[in-house]
Amino acid sequence: MTNHICAHCATPCQRKYCSRSCSYQYRKARQDACTKDGCDKPQHARRLCGPHYADWHRSQRKYTITCAHCGSTAQVARKNERHCSRKCGSTTASLAAAEAMRHRPPKVKRESFKQCAWCNVLHTESGKMCSTECVAAARGKSTSKLGPLRVAYESRDYSRLTMEIKKRTSEDEDRGCWVWVGRIKRGYAVMQIGDKKQVPVHRAMLEAKLGMPLGEQAAHHMCGNSLCVNPEHLQQVTCRENVAEMLARTDYTRRIGHLERALAALDPDHPLLHEAPLGGVIRVA
Repeated sequence: MTNHICAHCATPCQRKYCSRSCSYQYRKARQDACTKDGCDKPQHARRLCGPHYADWHRSQRKYTITCAHCGSTAQVARKNERHCSRKCGSTTASLAAAEAMRHRPPKVKRESFKQCAWCNVLHTESGKMCSTECVAAARGKSTSKLGPLRVAYESRDYSRLTMEIKKRTSEDEDRGCWVWVGRIKRGYAVMQIGDKKQVPVHRAMLEAKLGMPLGEQAAHHMCGNSLCVNPEHLQQVTCRENVAEMLARTDYTRRIGHLERALAALDPDHPLLHEAPLGGVIRVA
């Protein structure tokens, strides 16, 4: 069904133009021509056609600059231009953004404290109540099936928690460490709370000593024994301080190992080579 006539060739069609060619020819015929003498091409910008506009744009480049990215010399139209091309400009912007992201301080996760809906104690758990004991008490159920260590930890009974943890340790009389004899994960003492949750014992013991959650702070072993849970050997530090001390201790241990090997080469029967290490320093083979 033909409802229209082509505006260029007057052929019956369904639209204003019968083809793309007619559309282009019609618009070109009705468009103003380039103002340059002898040029009948349609205008592109500044009343000039595309090639003549490009010539005019190149003629405006009166300033010589050194590109801030590639270091090449280029002619530009603006005096305050810093780059020879858009590619150099976008590359410089990308590098600056990457450098800013690299030096941006890390985000610090802040621990949010909430009030338990049952016992009104401040806690950092995800639920409304601070422990399973409070949940069971609110539901009217008994907690007699729960272990004493779990009950002490979840109820924030720090004195009872310290006593229960000490029952599961063996004391080192020489160094005064309370060595954990339970579950160990990645060299540190852990205790099972519930079906899936594993809690570092040294953090729980330090929280019991301080009487408050550590939050983002770290528990540092001053004795150097990662299995020690003696609260007198634990210290509250930041994560950065904890890592710095660990690296310093590793370097110190390495130096002790080098000295021992040098001493063994000079005097294999020296009495210092047969003594036990002190202060948590591990002998390097």
